[in-house]
Amino acid sequence: MPSSTGQSLDDILTITSLFTPLVTKSLPNSFTITWSFKFALPIKHVELIILATDWRSAEMICCVWKFACAAICSFFFLAILLLFAIIHNAFLRLPLRVEVTQEAFPTSDLKMVPDLRYYLNLLGLDALEYSVITPDGFIITLTRVTDLSSEEQTPTSRKPVLLVHGLLQHSGAYVTSGTKSLAYFLHHQGYDVWLGNNRCGFDPQHQFYTPGDPNMWAWDIHEMAMYDLSSLIKEVLCHSVHPKLSLVCHSQSTTQAFIALSRVSQSFPTTCLIHDRVNCFVALAPAVYGGPILTEKAFIRFINTFPTPVFHLFFGVTSFIPFMLTCRRWFVRMPSYGWFAYQMFRFLFGWNDSLWDPAVRNQQFVFAPVYVSAKLIRWWLCNKAGDSTRSVGFMSNNGAVFKHEERWFDEAPPIMLVVGGKDRLVDGSKLLDHFSTFDAGSVVSAVTVPEYAHLDVLWADDVLQRVGVPMADFLAEWG
Repeated sequence: MPSSTGQSLDDILTITSLFTPLVTKSLPNSFTITWSFKFALPIKHVELIILATDWRSAEMICCVWKFACAAICSFFFLAILLLFAIIHNAFLRLPLRVEVTQEAFPTSDLKMVPDLRYYLNLLGLDALEYSVITPDGFIITLTRVTDLSSEEQTPTSRKPVLLVHGLLQHSGAYVTSGTKSLAYFLHHQGYDVWLGNNRCGFDPQHQFYTPGDPNMWAWDIHEMAMYDLSSLIKEVLCHSVHPKLSLVCHSQSTTQAFIALSRVSQSFPTTCLIHDRVNCFVALAPAVYGGPILTEKAFIRFINTFPTPVFHLFFGVTSFIPFMLTCRRWFVRMPSYGWFAYQMFRFLFGWNDSLWDPAVRNQQFVFAPVYVSAKLIRWWLCNKAGDSTRSVGFMSNNGAVFKHEERWFDEAPPIMLVVGGKDRLVDGSKLLDHFSTFDAGSVVSAVTVPEYAHLDVLWADDVLQRVGVPMADFLAEWG
């Protein structure tokens, strides 16, 4: 809109900031951001803008500064965390590394390539990608693993298995271990393997909203359980001759599945129910109860104290720390990206890579992090604590998705739990206790691996023997 001086609003509202990539992701389309850090925006310029325009000037300037504050705060929060992570990890002694007995990929020149097809092609496989529209308008991606020579997109006789990823991850996590990955293993066991991704991922898309619109980010675990999971399942079954599939989830996606299968789903639209579409469910590192790390880590306790306005000041109301994705775009093809990502996540979640194949450690982080909403992170970390301004979330129920001493399911498919004995991010033993006491009969198989931590159920060098074989037996019986 033209101003009284004849300048366009885009010309007037050219804001200079070192944090431009952060701000740009969150700003309304009416704003133009330029890359420069030679100038700041003095207060007198803000006053001039307000005088020069009669288009809700004060509101828009307030909006700009809110987004800028969130960008700056989250940037420094991330930088401080990374610094602490490097210092902290430098003084930790790792257990002895496992002896690697099998090469992950048939090449000595494995690159950092942010393309799932690259890794599948090295394994003699290929990928067919599908776009799926959820009932609330998100466009999410679904990948079908095929043989490299196959062009077939019609339903096959193979039984379908859908694999879904955890928080801040992508379904590529099921592939980057190469010949030791669960996706490769299940494909060679004769299954029709599908890799499902939740909303936003690396390229947030919506039918009606743009990434700068806070409405696009007004969701948490409940929308993911209600819409994303059911949409992925329905799309898979559209391409199969089988009426049901087997569902394999890791970490956060197990939370989605437990919610979708529980009594909570009684409030879901009928079209979003999945009970009659799932043969059986495998939960890897199930995230129903929080582990001790949620109360031990200072940064989690720090965020946990935030009332809603302070949380929004730090992390905004759109995507959570989008600067992480900016870094990924810039550096993901560098081996150092994998090293820094490992240092950060190791510090945050308390696991290490001593059981992984070191040759693919950096590649494991090529598909992380992804865009998630600030509201989702708030759901995981918030604590109601009698504060009416807080939203109800995971920490408001003593670090649990459901109440322990209640029955969660009226009906559920056979469930297999895979629990790591050294997983400090989630509490698998408490989950096993609940099922043995209050939901007896729902779990027909439980595998506990004493030396496994949270990501070892995906990436340990011996995961096929410790997890893959029992899973294949479970799927053969119930899938």
